[in-house]
Amino acid sequence: MKNVQLPDFYYLDNFTQLIDYVFDKHKSILRPKDIDDYNHFSSLSRNAKGLYVRFLMRKGSYFRPKKVSYSEIPNLNECLKELELIDFISWDV
Repeated sequence: MKNVQLPDFYYLDNFTQLIDYVFDKHKSILRPKDIDDYNHFSSLSRNAKGLYVRFLMRKGSYFRPKKVSYSEIPNLNECLKELELIDFISWDV
């Protein structure tokens, strides 16, 4: 079996394609909160979007930042701050 190397952010590209399609074709039935979330997500940097999608794909609701590491996302702390700023994540200290 051949080992396939997936490109960085393949998961983000697939996720973005899906939500863009839903937003484009079904915006009329989306709730205002859904539209706000879509707009907030669209405003994030590529790295912060990637981190958010990685979180969505993980099992569980709580993650330790020191245990989170993705080679394609070098600026993890900046991404966490971006996500917190738009209330996509919260800290429980």
